[in-house]
Amino acid sequence: MAIGFINDQFDYNCLCCLPRNAFYIRIDEENIYCHNKGTSTRLDNKTNFKLKFILNLNQNKLEIKNYDTNKSFGAVDIEGMKFKFFVSKCNNGIIEYTILP
Repeated sequence: MAIGFINDQFDYNCLCCLPRNAFYIRIDEENIYCHNKGTSTRLDNKTNFKLKFILNLNQNKLEIKNYDTNKSFGAVDIEGMKFKFFVSKCNNGIIEYTILP
């Protein structure tokens, strides 16, 4: 399962190809991806957790944190000015998510 952002230049159908213009955390692999490079991270719980995404366009960074503890899972450089949030799963299954304030 992947959760993150794509910019308006995103032009791939599959995140497994590690496309440019996609910035996300892949839960099953415990990696944060930026383009074709992954940064390893450690998740305490892979099935029921809250994430906080901090998209800083002034510094061109995306930081992903634990919503409850504010622990940072990591930050990556981003490109672009327009982004869409996405949730994706390559195989069969159900993804339940809620966008919190």
